[in-house]
Amino acid sequence: MNFTRLLTITFFLAHTNYLFTQDIEPADEAKRPSLMYQPTFERRAPKYQENIGILPIVDARTALFYGSYDNFFKDPIIKSLQRLLSIELNYSNLFGGSVNIKENLNSRLSLNDINEFGQKYGVDLILVSHLTSFNFNREPTGELQGSVRAKADYVNTVRISMIVQVIDVKTGLVLFAEEIARQSSDLAELGKLDTSQLRNITIKALKQTFTDIKTLIERTGATLRK
Repeated sequence: MNFTRLLTITFFLAHTNYLFTQDIEPADEAKRPSLMYQPTFERRAPKYQENIGILPIVDARTALFYGSYDNFFKDPIIKSLQRLLSIELNYSNLFGGSVNIKENLNSRLSLNDINEFGQKYGVDLILVSHLTSFNFNREPTGELQGSVRAKADYVNTVRISMIVQVIDVKTGLVLFAEEIARQSSDLAELGKLDTSQLRNITIKALKQTFTDIKTLIERTGATLRK
């Protein structure tokens, strides 16, 4: 094998490996996608007559969205998810009314804290939510052939998980508690990150998550009724 041919193969291998190891960075700020979408309004009488106060989402993730980055979207992640959760619950007509409680939370809520929220905001229930994961992952497809894969494609996946609790403000009893985990994936050619694809798979995962939260709360039934 001559030197020129060897150099060409070496360059090809290095370039191919680069496709699989290159870091994906957020798009320029003006090109970043939005997480916001329009939930479906449920036209029905409220399932529960009680009013619910929605506390700020607690960011309990152990990792950022992707690598060292958490700014792939126009709005901050927690701020966007908080707005969506509030809109979803308000549009669901599950409760007689909903109130956003915009206060900093202690690491652990006491019964006194819960009672004060009820009196201050005129609510019978409070909703506490912890975001345990909201992450983007890229997995190369194709089988390895030596140090090169058969295809330079990726499966892009967004995973989200939340722990949600509904608490009675008078007694402090947890009337509902579930961990919801969902994900959405799509194929991306040559390792490229398409911002429209990122938005689509992220919103799909979010919609599944919020739909599950609403469905499970609705199925809880009598335990949420006074």
